[in-house]
Amino acid sequence: MRLLLLGGTTEARRMAMRLTSSNVTVIYSVAGLVRQPSLPCQVISGGFSCRGGLSSYLKLQAIDVVLDATHPYANNITQAASQSCDALKIPYVQFLRAPWHPGEGDLWYEFPDWSSLQDQIPVDARVFFSSGQLPNIMREAIENNKAGQSQLLRTAVLPQHRLAKSLRWVKAIGPFTLSDEMQLLRQERISLVVSKNSGGEFTRAKLVAARSLNIPVYMLARPSPIVVGKTFGEVDGCVEFLERMAS
Repeated sequence: MRLLLLGGTTEARRMAMRLTSSNVTVIYSVAGLVRQPSLPCQVISGGFSCRGGLSSYLKLQAIDVVLDATHPYANNITQAASQSCDALKIPYVQFLRAPWHPGEGDLWYEFPDWSSLQDQIPVDARVFFSSGQLPNIMREAIENNKAGQSQLLRTAVLPQHRLAKSLRWVKAIGPFTLSDEMQLLRQERISLVVSKNSGGEFTRAKLVAARSLNIPVYMLARPSPIVVGKTFGEVDGCVEFLERMAS
């Protein structure tokens, strides 16, 4: 069985490792903005536009099934993949990581979009953005001194915009330990954490650190999921299903 795995997440890499050792030929696709994963299968990067589009690639490579294990906020590729699979009658399997949920002691505030989140940032806040690249609306708010007095942005790749004077960027690639996150929040005197609800254990430590230090978290809600085909929330169940398909 030939499987195209749309990856870029920790779970995607784990599933690629396990499926490659089974009777599955895996092609692992990743954006490639951060780093190329070291996997025992073919790895492609840069998207599908340079390969004639996703539908053409699926036909050219004689793909039998597509596994979408992209980031929960990557709705564009999910929509494109599900539509291509539907048109070509190729089975589409989706891995959707469970979101985080606040626990006792958490000071979480959920917002449906960046606009409503930005409006509630206190003028004197020292903000830690752990939410990937910032959208235009947030960059403009920072430029106009409407997103706290100072900001710390942590991403794995260089920001795709000019940095405001009040914004400092640090490059870092997870996973992050609890002690590291505690040290960062204390050292930078952070008073507000801004995060996407990505789920998983890979970057959860910042939330535990915020709880320990009584720092509020502004959580950007997930986009409405595009749930089509067979959907899994656990790695084991997803891998076992695909192994049965390949047998």
